[in-house]
Amino acid sequence: MTVYRSPNELPKISYPIGVDASIQTLQEDLKENLVWLEYSFGRAFVGVDQQTKGKDYTYPAVYKGSKNYQDASPNDNLISQSFFLIDGDYSYEGNYDINEPNLITVPVSLIIWGNLKKIAPSTDEHFGQLLLQDTLSIIRNNGDFKVKNIIDNSTEVFSEFSVSKEATYLFYYPYFCYRINLDMYVREECREDILNTLQNYL
Repeated sequence: MTVYRSPNELPKISYPIGVDASIQTLQEDLKENLVWLEYSFGRAFVGVDQQTKGKDYTYPAVYKGSKNYQDASPNDNLISQSFFLIDGDYSYEGNYDINEPNLITVPVSLIIWGNLKKIAPSTDEHFGQLLLQDTLSIIRNNGDFKVKNIIDNSTEVFSEFSVSKEATYLFYYPYFCYRINLDMYVREECREDILNTLQNYL
């Protein structure tokens, strides 16, 4: 389990395009509409910390600025948090010609974890299904995403990361988690003006 106490809301991408634009839109929708979601992070990568003894520690690494990443593993100092993972290769439909639209399908997962007792201290009930349905209602309003399947309250939600084996108690009441596996559809054009956007970074 990670133990940072006051994570910063991650900086948004200034000029999001393609995959990043679609993820950031849903990230913002979740933050705005899920009143119980404390932190809505964007895209995570599999971070690795080399340990002096034993296996390396792997974690969901979300960029927090200044060339640093933040661990988004389950954290009992938080109420709840979410992040996204790209789960495989992109598939393309189109010829990728200049100014011709292409449809890109990207396998992506939305992972949410939290503490039910901190969301609603007055109840002892496991109401994780209500939170899942609340999340699905936001996804349904975003035409760029289609639900494929859901992993509910299992260490498999964090299967890529060390916490799934090292702190299994974080996956049982009062904690909840789910992983919504999605197809994300990105309509992309090979735009001639992409170099103009690049100048903001180079």
